[in-house]
Amino acid sequence: MNRASPQKILKTTLHWAPPIAAVMLSACSYLMPQPPPKPAKLQRPAVVVDTQQKERARQALQKATSSSNEYSACVMFSTSTHRGNHISATEVAAAACANCAPKLDDYEKGMLAYYEDSPVKTLASAKERAHDRRVELEQTTRDAAIRSLAKAN
Repeated sequence: MNRASPQKILKTTLHWAPPIAAVMLSACSYLMPQPPPKPAKLQRPAVVVDTQQKERARQALQKATSSSNEYSACVMFSTSTHRGNHISATEVAAAACANCAPKLDDYEKGMLAYYEDSPVKTLASAKERAHDRRVELEQTTRDAAIRSLAKAN
């Protein structure tokens, strides 16, 4: 029987070990899940905003914020005058919101001006966005007035 000497086995093993390791490594890396390819970077369009447009947007936002605060204060004051009455909180809040509608109109106009001068454009038009903000403000203020009346009664 031919037995290989330990030196011969070591020499053969050392000779074939790197190619076998390379094949096994490539097989393992092939079988391993690969990370998804990185999406190509999209170039943002250059937005040129002049300082006058920024200033108009800032002023419009300040005016809208002021109108929002005035509207909320008007509604809360109107509801506070009806505390203790036997009228439902929902009716009182609705009447208060109706009485303060001009301030809500001012808020919507301010937001419309802001969205028109804003450099950020979306799929929705400036008018739609301003109206959505108006509805949102009206609803949150009405809800706050109802909660306030419920606490007082």
